[in-house]
Amino acid sequence: IPIILPMWHEGMDEVLPNTEPYVLKWGKKVTLNIGQPIDLQDFIQDLKDRKVPEPEARKLITDKIQDVFYVSFCK
Repeated sequence: IPIILPMWHEGMDEVLPNTEPYVLKWGKKVTLNIGQPIDLQDFIQDLKDRKVPEPEARKLITDKIQDVFYVSFCK
């Protein structure tokens, strides 16, 4: 099970706009925040032990990752 390294960036749309012309713009400010690694091994093992169906397990894993991102970057 991979360890997830949460990263949040702001300003990339100024460096490479989402509209034409798609040209790199130098000298723009980009903020990159890197959080603590997320180890989901115990969480996933618990889901397996409880025999949680795969679609539900995927949703729970996604929710767990989103919760960690919220606590790391939004508070």
